[in-house]
Amino acid sequence: MKKKQSKGIKALSLVRKHKYLILGFFVIMIIPFIILKGEVRKYMLKNNYKVINAVVVDEKNYFPNDNVKFGYSYSYEFVVNDKIYRNDSYIENLRVGDKVSVKYSPIYPNFSKLIIKEEKND
Repeated sequence: MKKKQSKGIKALSLVRKHKYLILGFFVIMIIPFIILKGEVRKYMLKNNYKVINAVVVDEKNYFPNDNVKFGYSYSYEFVVNDKIYRNDSYIENLRVGDKVSVKYSPIYPNFSKLIIKEEKND
């Protein structure tokens, strides 16, 4: 006499059987999201932004694949509507406490970018 399999076991065996198909589906869905997020960020910081003063804080962001000197940059933070936002400066020679200018999206302040003096309206 055969035992009946529970629904949970059937679902688990179905997932195991199609694990590469499921993984491929998620990868295909994530890559466009990552690309679009970057493009939306660029557009918002180019066409609709505000400038605010920020301060460099003691949060190190280590550069990937820098196994020789272990370079890092500090983060900066600023406040919009009583909420603190923080982002990587990507600049090695800034120090904690430095004052910097940042442009950010008023719609989504997490999209922010340090303003570099040589920066032209990119």
